[in-house]
Amino acid sequence: MADHGRTHEAPREGSRTPPPGETLAMGTVPAEHGVPGIHGRDFVLRRLRFPAGTSTGWHYHPGCLYVIVEHGELLHCEPDGTTRCYRAGDAFVEPEGPDYVHCGTAVGPETVHLAALYLNPRGGELVVPAPPPPAWASDRD
Repeated sequence: MADHGRTHEAPREGSRTPPPGETLAMGTVPAEHGVPGIHGRDFVLRRLRFPAGTSTGWHYHPGCLYVIVEHGELLHCEPDGTTRCYRAGDAFVEPEGPDYVHCGTAVGPETVHLAALYLNPRGGELVVPAPPPPAWASDRD
């Protein structure tokens, strides 16, 4: 599944606007919940859509993100300069924080549909725009 070539142009910095789609459900884990590390976190379940050829831009998430590709093909640019291509039925995790700046591009002829579960710090942004990581920065010159 991993495509470690760099045959695509690096996308530009992302936008603070949440990706196109809809929020399906959201809630906050109560403090008395016994699972360490998640109490007080906001859970936000979204269905996202990216038309063919569009990109998320470079960004990171303040909380961990769990994703299932429902339709289409997503090229995911990793912080270390590699890429991975995810197709319908694939699932992946995006770690939280500014050390995991990444981007995704809808490749192929179809709109990409994703189901995404954000586990965010309470009240936090879903997406934070960022410059490309050093492994990709030379593509902007």
